[in-house]
Amino acid sequence: MTGAVPLRPHVRSNSLLEQMRRELVLTFHILNREGQGNEVAGHVTARLPGAKTFWTNRFRLGFDEANLGDLQEVDFDINVLTGGEVNQALLFHAAIYEARPDVNAVVHTHPRNAVALASLNMPLLPLDQQAAIFFENIANYNDHEGVVIGKDEAREISKALGNCRGLLMTNHGVVVTGKSVREATVGAIVLEIACEIQLKAMAAGKPVELPRASAEHAKAFLSQDDHIDMRFEYWSRRVLAESPHVARDLA
Repeated sequence: MTGAVPLRPHVRSNSLLEQMRRELVLTFHILNREGQGNEVAGHVTARLPGAKTFWTNRFRLGFDEANLGDLQEVDFDINVLTGGEVNQALLFHAAIYEARPDVNAVVHTHPRNAVALASLNMPLLPLDQQAAIFFENIANYNDHEGVVIGKDEAREISKALGNCRGLLMTNHGVVVTGKSVREATVGAIVLEIACEIQLKAMAAGKPVELPRASAEHAKAFLSQDDHIDMRFEYWSRRVLAESPHVARDLA
């Protein structure tokens, strides 16, 4: 399966757009495999650096159904430029892109452990080194008003995120950003695991947090591009090996 889709930097597609679209499809399937698909709920978007449009899966499709032919391009007003129907809740993705030139991918899912921790309205603690990528880099949003379909709440979500990498949305889910699709994917998976560890640790007793120096060191090491690539490419190989239809779509 290693030749089914260009993954490593030296064999990536000549088109940055096509490479991003392929990695976006892989992201949907990776997150679904990791239990974040949640039927047709949630959305993932990506754009090329500086672009005023972004790409996502077609509305009404689950993460497990993502394919190149159903990717949609929309502008920041959620007008469809390429493809068909999209989710109006993508307004807050647009708000984040407008406010954050450094962000080129946004993941919004409703993973169980993260939703449970967010419902406690408490911060994510640095309890294990993997979670250190969110050390002093994740915020909480407590003003849930239901499904996001208006620009006002979209801007409030973007404001709550600020310059952070992640956002725990009370009674809702998570938002994870990245400078690339790969980085956002790794962040989304790590965040759910970190929330699970915290919930279990709190249930068992009083958790011991990483010392600041250890958290900062782990954060710097685990945020390196090489480490992000290594993890994304591993998950991609798993998807391609287990899902021949995805490999065919991306060949």
